[in-house]
Amino acid sequence: MKKSVALAFGFFAIAMLIMVGWGFIEKQSKESNTAPVQAEVPSSSSSSSSSGTAQQNSSPTNSSSSSYTKGQLATHNKPADCWMAINGGIYDVTNYVDMHPGGADIVLMYCGKDATQAYNTQGGRGRGHSSRADALLAQYKVGTLQ
Repeated sequence: MKKSVALAFGFFAIAMLIMVGWGFIEKQSKESNTAPVQAEVPSSSSSSSSSGTAQQNSSPTNSSSSSYTKGQLATHNKPADCWMAINGGIYDVTNYVDMHPGGADIVLMYCGKDATQAYNTQGGRGRGHSSRADALLAQYKVGTLQ
C-alpha cells in the first residue's frame, strides 16, 4: 500500500514538473498571482495611487518613459530590488520574482543585467515566452535601456 501511494505521488510530481516546464500551468499561475501582487505593492510604496500603476511605481523615480544606462540597471541587482533589461525595455520584476513558474532562482540570476537572450529562449530551451508572459511583463516596465 505504501509503495502504491509513493509511486502515485512520484508520478504526480513528475507530471507537474513537466506541465510547468512546458508552460501548461504558467497561464493559471500568473493569472491567479497577479491580483495579490497589486494588493501588496501599495503597502511598500506610498506613491502608488491605482492598482494599474502600482507595480510600475515601486520607486518614486520610475516611469515607463525614463531611460537608464547599463550602469544604472546594474545597481538594481538584489532580490529586494530586481530590475532587468529585456528587448530594450527595463523592468522592475522585484514583486514577480517569487511567482515565476520556473522558480525565483532563474529570475534572480538576471537582476541588474540584460536578460533578453534568456527571456527570448526561455533560458536556452530555444523557445520564447508566451504572449501572456509578454503582457504580464509589460506591467513591470519602468523605462528603456539607453
